Amino acid sequence: MDRVCEVWSASTDLLRPQHAALLDDAERSRVERLSQPADRARATLAAALLRLVGARALDLDPADPEAPRRLRVERGCRTCTQPHGKPSIGHGLHLSVSHAGTLVLVALTRVAPVGVDLEPSTRAAQAQIAARWACDPGESAQIAGGDDALRYWIRKEAIVKATGEGLAAPLAGVQVSAPHEPPRLLRWTGRPHQACTLIDLNPPHGYVASLAVLSRGPLDVIECAADDLLAA
Repeated sequence: MDRVCEVWSASTDLLRPQHAALLDDAERSRVERLSQPADRARATLAAALLRLVGARALDLDPADPEAPRRLRVERGCRTCTQPHGKPSIGHGLHLSVSHAGTLVLVALTRVAPVGVDLEPSTRAAQAQIAARWACDPGESAQIAGGDDALRYWIRKEAIVKATGEGLAAPLAGVQVSAPHEPPRLLRWTGRPHQACTLIDLNPPHGYVASLAVLSRGPLDVIECAADDLLAA
């Protein structure tokens, strides 16, 4: 996995009862608190896929159906004691999860902290409204429509998810390249030496996604469909 980052994708159409059985008590409790079936499906699939991807990376016995469930997944928050922060399974692995619509992404690498963000294209209009506070004046001048605003949004959020801060970080201070340019972190107010490799992913039609790894240098990104992993 030297200089490699895997990004696994799956649709909630693939969710089966055996996937819910992989969740621990805390994960099931979080799912049960969600009121909408679509939200519960996404959260269940995200937690199960993270465990399956982690077990695969750790070479746990694929014949042992309990191996993914036994993984200790920590989700400590940086600002409170609630278990809703960036997931970690240790062993030098860095993970990030994003889900929207019917799609779930799990990114995994040994290189450096990673963040992945996914949004449906239908949120372009909402992103244009959010750009009023998420983009600085120079970036705002590059926005020709909602699609541009959405691209700014996912690039920035991938970066702040990689650090573990999420939307607690002021996004206007995280300045990235224009939507029509190759993805790049240009500057981060107060963090002049922040290393970051930023990549636009190729999710299924109707979605946009970006990946950030807090490291400099070439990175081999492998985008994988999780159909077989979930079926096994």
